[in-house]
Amino acid sequence: PPRSTLFPYTTLFRSIARSLYDLDPKYLNPPVTSQKDIKKEEIMFVPNWNIKNKEVIVVEGTLDAIILNELGFNVVAIQGKTLSPYHIEFLKDSKIIFGLDNDAPGRDALLWNAKLLNEYGIKDIKYVFSPTKNEDWNGCFNKIGDKLKNHILKNIKDVAFKDIVKFSMKKTYINNGIR
Repeated sequence: PPRSTLFPYTTLFRSIARSLYDLDPKYLNPPVTSQKDIKKEEIMFVPNWNIKNKEVIVVEGTLDAIILNELGFNVVAIQGKTLSPYHIEFLKDSKIIFGLDNDAPGRDALLWNAKLLNEYGIKDIKYVFSPTKNEDWNGCFNKIGDKLKNHILKNIKDVAFKDIVKFSMKKTYINNGIR
């Protein structure tokens, strides 16, 4: 059986491979060999282009976006945890809900991205995590199926500004060697 599947990004002439099993690396991006190559932070997987002025869930991986889109959500995959200026420009007119992985790096990235959006003047930021820790949306869907839609609808929350400030201070202390 195949060990990975390929997701073509035809309008950008780019593709990303994803392991179908618990293999590392989970996602494999093509190498950037020249300045003309499209970098990972310059692309998104967008199954539904009609997201302007609508709520959109921002997830990490392509399979997560496909699953949530099939459940009826507007969704984009940013191919990682961190928004880039390209992503922000594309999403600036949408109501952003982060749906990053429910693990420590995903929770840190939520606050990092919220801080970044605040710097761009975007203040109304929401989030939702999967019901199981250390699992992405695809893995969660494989366990609970369509119940995932109800979980998302019932668990969307506002990002608290005080949490962004606290996170920013914590990161500043860590970056300066203070713990």
